[in-house]
Amino acid sequence: MSTAALNAFVFRTSTSTSTDSPGPLNGWDVGVKLNIATSAGPTTCASGTLSNYRSPYAATAVSLLESAGATVAGKTNMDEFGMGSKTIFSIHGPTLNPATAEGDSEPRTAGGSSGGSAAAVAAGQCRVALGSDTGGSVRLPAAWCGVVGFKPTYGRISRHGLVSYGSSLDTVGVLARTVDDIRSAFKVMSAPDVHDMTCMSQQLRDRIDRLVAQSRPPAKDPSRPLSGVRIGLPAEYWVDELSTVTLDAWRSGAARLASLGADIVSVSLPHTKSALPVYYTIALAEASSNLARYDGIRYGQRSDEQPPINTTNASQKYANTRSEGFGDEVQRRILLGTYVMTSAACQHFYTPAQKLRRLIQHDFDAVFALPNAMHPGSSPVKDGVDAILFPTAIGPAPRLHGNNEGSRVEAYVNDVMTVPASLAGLPAVSVPVGTSPDGLPVGLQLAAQYGDDAFLLETASRLAS
Repeated sequence: MSTAALNAFVFRTSTSTSTDSPGPLNGWDVGVKLNIATSAGPTTCASGTLSNYRSPYAATAVSLLESAGATVAGKTNMDEFGMGSKTIFSIHGPTLNPATAEGDSEPRTAGGSSGGSAAAVAAGQCRVALGSDTGGSVRLPAAWCGVVGFKPTYGRISRHGLVSYGSSLDTVGVLARTVDDIRSAFKVMSAPDVHDMTCMSQQLRDRIDRLVAQSRPPAKDPSRPLSGVRIGLPAEYWVDELSTVTLDAWRSGAARLASLGADIVSVSLPHTKSALPVYYTIALAEASSNLARYDGIRYGQRSDEQPPINTTNASQKYANTRSEGFGDEVQRRILLGTYVMTSAACQHFYTPAQKLRRLIQHDFDAVFALPNAMHPGSSPVKDGVDAILFPTAIGPAPRLHGNNEGSRVEAYVNDVMTVPASLAGLPAVSVPVGTSPDGLPVGLQLAAQYGDDAFLLETASRLAS
């Protein structure tokens, strides 16, 4: 399949991949997702409502990469405003997966919503790519395309310049072919930013470093680098929908970590079963609020259709604009989010979802040995684990189905493995661990305590195939 046929990039820059900067990323070409602002090229979020939008500034993450010598190679395709898991809801058309199975007669989905970034990296069109991860939008496409996808701790990388979907969940993520490339790019971007009130302060970063130094002594045996490390296998992720190939990969991944000295233990995260409805309640409520600005007056394209002359309600005057500018999936999620936030539904759905989110966070705190740095004074958990290992997706990449009701439900279910870490704000990384019998990539996911990104990436480098 040609690189053009993949539709991973929707805009390519004409600049060279080499710069005059002596920085650590000199010569690196970077793909940037369409919802992350760049000084060159469009920032359409793959939506008709922003089809002509050009940002007047670059996102902080992009500026830091450029300062380190990297060059923006172009903008990568995505699901509209990050709402989807197959990169099919885009004004630029779907992105196809470079991976193909034996006997395939139909392309495979690249995953979403950062499918363009994952496909571009997998096809060698750029060295690294930026994506956004609200509930798994970096990790899922990484697993399906056979690359590494990293969602850092919420607040590690500035969100300044990332177009908001769910503000309490959104993170800038990184995709690359190796964990080492992820680490290099992350090191450059992980910095405080006065432009983002949710970005970690330097004081919090220092507190995390002290906790890690106190709680986890360095390994002493080079032949067993994970000696003394405890890896948890959460029982609640053993769901009926998991494919046989995914279960086999999970077992072999655990065996690999054990061979490097890690202790593999079972853990329980009892509120995981509530994660999917909690995520969609909170994310869609926040999306409804964030996307209210695209009315054709403050932001976005304006409809040419004029409202009736006797219309006095302002909302009716821009209803045509929103109906024409947003795709069906975005409209569906806005409507659901708006309903959740109505006075009658808020107490029945939104408030309980926030309470359950806190319980999900407490579940993770109860199993990780490292205390949560957001809770000063908390003590290490006796017999706690350093990381947890579980599948990224319930199976390999599916074929590129049309937009029907069955495929939409399937897409929502695929988020079941990724949203818990997002709700808790934890770092999580998907790494390729092999292929299915018919040649499709399979990914496993590691997650660690809040702020424990460096250890997570070090462990992921041991797991990656």
